[in-house]
Amino acid sequence: MITQFLTKSLSGIIPKIEGNEITYPGNSMYPALIEGDRLILSLNSSVKIGDIIVFPDRKQCLYTIHRIINVKNGVLETAGDNNKNPDQTSICISDVTGKVIAKRRCERLFRVRGGMYGRIYHWYITSIHSNIRLFLPFLKPGYYFVARKAVIGRILSPLFKLTLVAQLKNGNIEVRLFLNTFYIGLCRGESRPWIIRAPLRLLVDPGRLPRYETIVLNAMKENLNKAPGELKGFC
Repeated sequence: MITQFLTKSLSGIIPKIEGNEITYPGNSMYPALIEGDRLILSLNSSVKIGDIIVFPDRKQCLYTIHRIINVKNGVLETAGDNNKNPDQTSICISDVTGKVIAKRRCERLFRVRGGMYGRIYHWYITSIHSNIRLFLPFLKPGYYFVARKAVIGRILSPLFKLTLVAQLKNGNIEVRLFLNTFYIGLCRGESRPWIIRAPLRLLVDPGRLPRYETIVLNAMKENLNKAPGELKGFC
């Protein structure tokens, strides 16, 4: 089945959230959240440092979903786990639309924890990303040399449970690759190469994956029996 969503509001107006669920299409909260995660919100809960919240960005006419990293006099400082720097604009507690308490991915429901756990998780992830940025120039040549040979991937690919999910994003179909429920790769078209997140390219051989066209056709057939999810204007 193809999940459909837009990353920007086409009307110039921030849409109203129907119920307590939205779809997350961004990359700034990876790996806690990934594109296509269906997020379940608590609309009336109090928030604290470490929580992931939803709040409107009126300049861009969309919603932002980031983590609280500081609170002072009712003003919240937020940041994406995958962003190098905190958000430049602080918001008031009254501007919070809701707190993310769970996510639905690959038809499974997972709790999203905040508070002290969220604070530690944010520190851990940002520290890892900082070290990766620091050492990446030195590690890249050796990594790509081994990955191009695909020896490990050819041997170990049959041992993993891989899931392929087609998503219609802004009119284009993207195919995402999951190892169990962990997002590891993306393909944006028949003539486009697979992008496998490091270091998983050592384990997954793209040559053994189904063709993009086959995945999309199968997803379209499944859509004949199920209505696609749809979301407008979320980031």
